[in-house]
Amino acid sequence: MLADLSLQAKDKPFQLIRALLYRMERADSCMVLDMNVNLRGVKLAPDCTVYLIPRIFSASDSLDLPPVMLNGPQSDLMYRRRKALGKFIEPTPYEPYAVLREGDHELPVVNYRKDDIDWQPWMDGADIKILYRSYNADDRLVPIRAEFERIPPVIVEKIIHDTIIIHDTLRIERTVDRPMYVQAPAPVVEKQKETVIEHAGYRADIYFPVGGMKILPEHELNREAWHAFVSEIDSLSANSGNTVLGITVTGYSSPEGSYQSNDVIAKRRALALKSFLETKYNSTQVEIRTEWVAEDWDRLAEVVRASDMDDRDKILDIIENVDVFKGRENRLKSLSGGKSWAYMLKEYFPKLRCASCRIGYLKRIEK
Repeated sequence: MLADLSLQAKDKPFQLIRALLYRMERADSCMVLDMNVNLRGVKLAPDCTVYLIPRIFSASDSLDLPPVMLNGPQSDLMYRRRKALGKFIEPTPYEPYAVLREGDHELPVVNYRKDDIDWQPWMDGADIKILYRSYNADDRLVPIRAEFERIPPVIVEKIIHDTIIIHDTLRIERTVDRPMYVQAPAPVVEKQKETVIEHAGYRADIYFPVGGMKILPEHELNREAWHAFVSEIDSLSANSGNTVLGITVTGYSSPEGSYQSNDVIAKRRALALKSFLETKYNSTQVEIRTEWVAEDWDRLAEVVRASDMDDRDKILDIIENVDVFKGRENRLKSLSGGKSWAYMLKEYFPKLRCASCRIGYLKRIEK
């Protein structure tokens, strides 16, 4: 059965999927689709499979995109066995965009991005919805309904008395734990009389909520740290004696959820901060490099090593010796019945969800 998630009766029980639509527009000869789909409220029977199928549609035509496949524990085991033996045939024209297992933990927020959709004239003004097809569900599957929210792009509109007014906005914390530093090769500088050239740098970490990619400087808890960061940028931009050598923005994500989703989230965090810096500098002369780390295991190991938490040595042993793609996360979750993972999720993971900005510059001091 193929059901339209947007047409489920609102007065009946349902499982809600919230989709944040960041972008759906034409780019040259392609349609670009970028959205976050929150699946945390979806529960399946152990042997149930559900395909969530994004559909771009207009009054004249429609196009179904690769689905997100949701499996209960039993159906997921069967799927992987058959897939390994080459005996599984997808019931949709496409390979799944992602295959997720529900049962031992809640489903994640999936970043769904397609930038290679062939543009067709009927897509001008098209909309999007999510349909689902279920297998082995019978009456055990509570109907699913999707709600969309369109999120405007990151655009700085204006700055009034140090208050930044923007459409889509990074969350930061009041305290920054990481050292503020930058390293860059020493430039060749021509000596000048009574002038001192200092090789200096600035580093700031900007933090996000779980799965978040928005800048929220107006939030009460964020205002102080954000304005310190903006003030430093303003100072560098306004002082003609400073020469910015380069900027590196690195996006990070915490380890919970799928590696694929975390990779996309980390990249988007880096691009969001880069977009802000490009707007502030309003110049093509400053190179802003972006990089990202899908899951910041190095930082997690660092904070665990400095702590006195239970299972510290076991956690470090797993991080160092179990591959990310061979069960590292599940091994950590099984320690002490999940208590150690829950502790790290609350106390350490928020510090892993950030974008780091490192600025190297020359500071000219007249004496």
